[in-house]
Formats: sequence, C-alpha cells, structure tokens
Amino acid sequence: MTALLDYVNPQQGSDSEFHYSTGNTLPLAGPPYAMTHWSIENRDDVRFFTPRSRCFHGIRATHQPSPWIGDYGTFLLLPQTGPELLDPEARIGVYDPRRLRFTPAGFSLHLNRYRIDVDLAATARCAWLRFTFPAEVPKRIIFDLKCGRSELKQDGSHTFHGHTSNHNGGVPENFRFHFVAHCSAAVAKFHCGVLELPPETTVAELRIGTSFLSPEQAERNLRELAATLEETAARTAASWEEKLAAIQVDADERTRRILYTCLHRTMLFPREFHEFDGSGNPVHYSPYSGTARPGVLYADNGFWDTHRTVYPLLSLLDPARYGEILSGWLNA
Repeated sequence: MTALLDYVNPQQGSDSEFHYSTGNTLPLAGPPYAMTHWSIENRDDVRFFTPRSRCFHGIRATHQPSPWIGDYGTFLLLPQTGPELLDPEARIGVYDPRRLRFTPAGFSLHLNRYRIDVDLAATARCAWLRFTFPAEVPKRIIFDLKCGRSELKQDGSHTFHGHTSNHNGGVPENFRFHFVAHCSAAVAKFHCGVLELPPETTVAELRIGTSFLSPEQAERNLRELAATLEETAARTAASWEEKLAAIQVDADERTRRILYTCLHRTMLFPREFHEFDGSGNPVHYSPYSGTARPGVLYADNGFWDTHRTVYPLLSLLDPARYGEILSGWLNA
C-alpha cells in the first residue's frame, strides 16, 4: 500500500520567477509547522530554489514563508573537497536535479563536482546531516552565516556554537538565531567558518539544534533527534502520515498527488515559534518585547489568504493544533 507521504511533491510550485510565478513555493524539509525548515539553495535570489538549476550553493536553514516577505535567521552549509574555495561564486557545487530525492522528512543528493553524497533528516528545530566523502582528498564543511552580525566558534574538537542576526526588519536589537552543531568527525582545523576534516575521513555527520532563545536552548532542542539519521527521518515521516490521513479519497494517482501535496502545504505555516524548556513547558522569544515569555507563539502567516481557507480547514482536520495556533496569536 502506498504511503500518503509518497504522493507529496515538495518541489511542486517551485519553478518561479519574479515576472511569472508557478507557485512561489519552496521545497521545505521538516515536520508539520516546523520552527526551522531546511532546503537547497541553488541560486542567489529570494526565490533561492528552482528545480531547473544544477548549481548547489548549499543546504539552507530557512524560515522564509514567501519571497515577498523574505528570509530571516538563515545560514548555509556546504561540504567541499579538493582545494579550499571560499569565494561564494568559485565554490558553487553541481548536482543532477533528476537524482534529487526530496520529501517533507528530508532529502538526499549527490554533488558531482565534489563527489559527495548528502543526506538530511529534519525535525521541528533540528537537522541530522550526513556527508559521505571520497577517500584521501582534502575535505571540509563550510558555514556561511549570511550576514556581518554573526559568529561561529569552536567548543572542543567536535562542537560548534553559532548565531546569526539576519532578518528583514521589525525585530528588537537582541534578535538572534542560535545553533549548535556536533560533528561526528574530529575537526583537524577550524578557521573563518570552515571545518577542515582529516583526509582519512569518509563520513561526517552533523547534528544541528536551533533556537531563537539561547545557545543552551539550541543544545536542549537536540533531544528531538532520534538515535540515527534514518530513525529521525522515519519519525518525521510518521508525523506527516498521521496528518495527511485526516483526508481519505477514492481517486486516481494524479488526483492523490495534487491533493496530498497541497494538503501538506497547508500544514507548513504558520510555523511554531516556541520551544520547550527543561521541564517541557513551552517558552518563546518575543519579537515584540525582546524577552523570553511563557507559552506558545506562531509566526509566518498571511491572514489575508488563510482566514477563509486554512483556518476553517484546520478546525475540521486538526482542531487541537488549530486551538493552539489561536492561543499563539492571542499571546502575540
């Protein structure tokens, strides 16, 4: 029996230009209403993904709900082999879009230029990445934090803490997107956001936790990850399967693909903007006061589109989440 998630195509609607849109959407990896999404950047534009490009700028941590609004709290990850290339134009990788496997739970692809296999599984606030390198060549992982008000520092041979303050306005001065990255391989050298790996390393895994509250909370959020990348992906896939199963149809495959792809889109936003403290209680960074506040908060919603469409749908399909979202708007 085909899983409902197999009908979902995250790339649907992503072949867009400013003058002509076929959807203005992005392929996003993460469970329903994820706080942080993960995608592929393959061009330098607010519409940073197109299914037609063979370029690979990096794996992007993103919060972009729409190209008209823009992104915030974002950074790029790029694995690389061979000579060190730090110039953004010179280091662009290449991949075959036909070999890209992208699901709401994660994605996998092969970087032809660097001969690296990339795998990612996502949770609401974290990601598990695996880079499989060719043997005995120089290899590294590059963090591009996308703005001047940012920092990445090493904490031991395997752990890195960072933050970035990129945004599109309307936030307090202390706005920061924090992250922690644990690397399975010991890093031989660290400089300017570059993690140099020993030549004998063939597999490096990164467990990344994110937070709008603090570095400590980013570390705490890592508890979302399962024991392995595969188990993490399976858990996120199961969360989507449960949500999609709210609608059952007797229809042909084409209709199912359209229906479940669009249904999955209705459960990407509004995104959770809250996290859970050490006692499991929801807490959030308030972009209104610049302080940590108790309770839930949601973000990235276009009310002019959703108040007659998504919200009535959620009241039928997911009333518990619907009530929580409304509580988040009341907190706002």
